[in-house]
Order: sequence, then structure tokens, then C-alpha cells
Amino acid sequence: PKYVSMNGAFHFDPRWMGSLQLFIFPRSVHTSLYLLGGEFAIRIINYLLFFFSFILIERFCREKFGETAAFWSVVTVITTPFLLWQLSTVFIDSFNLFSTTILIVYFFKLKERLNKPGILLFFILSAFAILCKQQAAWVIFPLGVVLGITVLTHWIKTGKKTFFLYSLLGALIFLVLLAPVLVHNYVISGNPVFYLYNKTFKSEYFAPINFKDKRWNQPLTWTTLYDMTFYAKKYTETHDNSFGIAYFVFAFFIPFLFTGGPGKRNDPAYYKDLSILVLVFLCVFGLMKMSTGIYLRYMSSGA
Repeated sequence: PKYVSMNGAFHFDPRWMGSLQLFIFPRSVHTSLYLLGGEFAIRIINYLLFFFSFILIERFCREKFGETAAFWSVVTVITTPFLLWQLSTVFIDSFNLFSTTILIVYFFKLKERLNKPGILLFFILSAFAILCKQQAAWVIFPLGVVLGITVLTHWIKTGKKTFFLYSLLGALIFLVLLAPVLVHNYVISGNPVFYLYNKTFKSEYFAPINFKDKRWNQPLTWTTLYDMTFYAKKYTETHDNSFGIAYFVFAFFIPFLFTGGPGKRNDPAYYKDLSILVLVFLCVFGLMKMSTGIYLRYMSSGA
């Protein structure tokens, strides 16, 4: 935003590793707001996106898992100092949280009642999430797998392949929506996802390696949650204790919050939805560990 305000246009210079990343939506919104209202306007939109995300999370948890789970899920999040710090910065993590929250909530609505327009909308929302932050792929991958299994199961049971064909069409739309940014990056740098996966694409503007910040390459052990709580600077650019103690204290009780009320304990759909959520979380955590390491800022907004 500041570069555009000073020069009238953005340079897209691959010599700066962050210039060609895929997050065109937050970059465009932040730049427009900066020109209109300065840094204050950017902070306001970040606050609003976090606020709307928390509302969606609360309503989703209330509907699926009951009032107790909804209340403590949100309370645990908003009593985390590190997340409040993210609220006050000009990072794009609020867009990541908002887009992936919408995607997850919509996915469960779609799973309850498969329909052709809904399948296409899932892929459109997935493309939107990627263009908000590429780390959204960690969420899209497990949801896409579950959707694929659901569609194939429907095809086997009914003999109708309509939903399968619409899934292929949705995947094509997903690629078409991403194509302008990917082609733009490839023409400029030789790497469509510059600077990531440069061991494969070998752009001359970055080392021929798959980027992974060694600062956050901490091993995953039984003490990881403890270390994040009390030694947070091992996991992001912050100081110790900034993650707060909410997750460390409540983590041991969270499973009991999702045991369901009297009307849900005998409902197979309830445990199926809960299993999908656990699967998504484990996939997000595992993919993050493989690609960027356990990085607290990505985890707190994306997971």
C-alpha cells in the first residue's frame, strides 16, 4: 500500500520475494483502504473480518455441537493475547481466517444436501480463499478429499454421475480463477507460485530450493503445546508467553465440550461431522509442519 501511494503503481519485482504471492484480494483491499484512510483503515477492516469470523465460528459450533462448545471455543480464541496482537497489525491473516471459516461452514452445509450450484460455489470459495492466502490450501485439501468421497459415494449408490461431473466443472472453474495470477507470476519470474517450490520451477530470482524458514522448524513432540505457551518466540516473531495460557489450560477439557448434548449423543451425523473437523485440523497441522514448520501466526489464523 505504501509503495503504491508513493509511486502510483506496484512494481511486481521478483527480486523482492513477497511481491508475487497469490494474495491479491487482501493486497488490493489494503491498498485501496490505505489510499483512502491510511493505516487506520487497514486496521479497521482487519478487526471487522476477525469479528465476523468469530460470529460464524460461534454460530457454527452452536448449531453443530451445542451452546457450551460454541461459548468456550470463542472464549478460548479471544483470550489469546497473540491473536489480539494479530488484530492490531496490518498482516493479511484476518482474510485467511475469514475466507477459510466461510469455506468450512459452507462445506458442512453442502455436505448435508448436495446440489449442483453448491458444488460449483464450493470451488469458487476455495479459489477466493487461495487468493486471500495460499496457506488456505491446507484447509481446501482435506475438505476437497471429503467432498470427493461424498460425491463418489452418491454416484455409487444412485448410479447418477451428475454431481461428479459438476465437481470436475468446479475444479476447472477453480483453476480458471487462479490462472491469471499464476500466469502473471510465471511470465515475470518463471515460477507460478513464486517464491514457493522453487526447487521444481527454478526461478532465477530465488534459490533453487523449496522455501522453509528454518527459524520455525521445531520438532513436533509432546511438549509442543507447552513450548508454544511459554516459549512462543521459538514459533514466530514475538516474545515468550505471548500465546497466553488459554489453550494450554483448556486443551485438556476441549474434548469433553464436544461430547454433545442429550439430543446429539445418539446421532451418527454428529460424530461424522466431528470426525471431519478433527481430520481437517490434523491435515492443516500436518501440512503446515511439512511446508512452513510450526509457525504460530499461520496456525492461529488458519487452524
